[in-house]
Amino acid sequence: MVRDDKTYPSKNEAGFAAWLAKPDMQGGLVIALLQPAKTQVYTPDFQWVKDECPTLAYLEESLAFVNGPGGLAATSVFDAFPFITEPISSGGLSKEATDAYNTFLAMLEAKKPEVVFACWRVKDQDLFFSGKGLGRANQVERLRLSNGHVVRVLGKKMNGCASLDAGAENEPAD
Repeated sequence: MVRDDKTYPSKNEAGFAAWLAKPDMQGGLVIALLQPAKTQVYTPDFQWVKDECPTLAYLEESLAFVNGPGGLAATSVFDAFPFITEPISSGGLSKEATDAYNTFLAMLEAKKPEVVFACWRVKDQDLFFSGKGLGRANQVERLRLSNGHVVRVLGKKMNGCASLDAGAENEPAD
């Protein structure tokens, strides 16, 4: 993927995104975040990168509490705007952001999860899988993807992490 500024994601950045998208199977749970934090550091040690990200560390701890030791290793994490370095604006999506979002939708179609836990939102944008608060979603509780697969969507906007929500700083979930 070529960014609007003519740069490419680094090998470590692409590798980390692929690592988070595991396990390599269809079905299961996908946790959808907004985009990587602009300050995210990528190294070949993906475990270290995950441990240094407060959002991913929180998700790992939460999943371990609910599901036991599998944690993120048994759950796929996708960014709704993968590899985007610009802030996602509620004023409209750039071509790069639109292309990234379409990549996210294609990833969901390929993964065919039973549940998408949407932990992101772009204020004033009508986007599929955009969270609107615990138990609510932007479109419907069940969403049919273009390939016919039906996904149950749970929405939860997580306050306090800039990489999860755009255009709604310090705003309570709807």
